[in-house]
Amino acid sequence: MVENVIGGLIVAVLGIVWRYVVLPGVHLFYGRGEPDISGRWESYDNAECSGQPVGEATVKQRGRHVSIRLTRVVGRGGHTIRRTMLFKGRWQSEQLTATFYDAAAHYRGGAVVLRWVGSGSPIRLVGRVIYWDRTPDAATAASVDPAGIVSSPYALRKKD
Repeated sequence: MVENVIGGLIVAVLGIVWRYVVLPGVHLFYGRGEPDISGRWESYDNAECSGQPVGEATVKQRGRHVSIRLTRVVGRGGHTIRRTMLFKGRWQSEQLTATFYDAAAHYRGGAVVLRWVGSGSPIRLVGRVIYWDRTPDAATAASVDPAGIVSSPYALRKKD
């Protein structure tokens, strides 16, 4: 009976050590001190994060793997829309590289490359978004190549 209690205590202590010492140590070793970008972000169609945000994103980070759920409420032409895009990518060397697709499968996907800018608050990720647009409007027509590929400035600014 006493052996069972002692065995149970040993297992409990080993579990606590594993959870609060070993796993965080492994995460620090493999994470290499990369900043955690998890949280709520505002999205912008310009690198300066100026004007009104065009959407809101929720970022979840696990090590270097990142998933983002972005709801866009303003189209590139300034009209009101409601589109939810899902992103999957990697956060490495203060750079986010991801592919995205429309959650409702109505629109095609694309890619985004964003880099960490500045050291102040709020945190910003700035770069470009690339996607195919078969019917570009006046707002995107200038940035469309002959194949219909749009490359536009894009940025995220951390809310919390």
